[in-house]
Amino acid sequence: MLKGREGIGDPAGQDADGALELDPVRISPASESAALIQRLATENNSWGCVRVQGELLKLGYRVSTSTIRRVLKALKIRQPRSEAVR
Repeated sequence: MLKGREGIGDPAGQDADGALELDPVRISPASESAALIQRLATENNSWGCVRVQGELLKLGYRVSTSTIRRVLKALKIRQPRSEAVR
């Protein structure tokens, strides 16, 4: 049983709607997700964090843009400058 959470007593870890409760996981620069972030960012150097996030989502990885920024910063990979049209 999970203490201190909604749905106490539910052995499957599900809430009242039946959805599974997932704890957020911190991605370290050495993880599989970080390796995918690194590969996508280096092979497609014109992509920003949002584009990398979209491609990871297509592959089944749900990662926030701030996490992608943090991983790229830890791996010392530069992000492209924005090319806003004015």
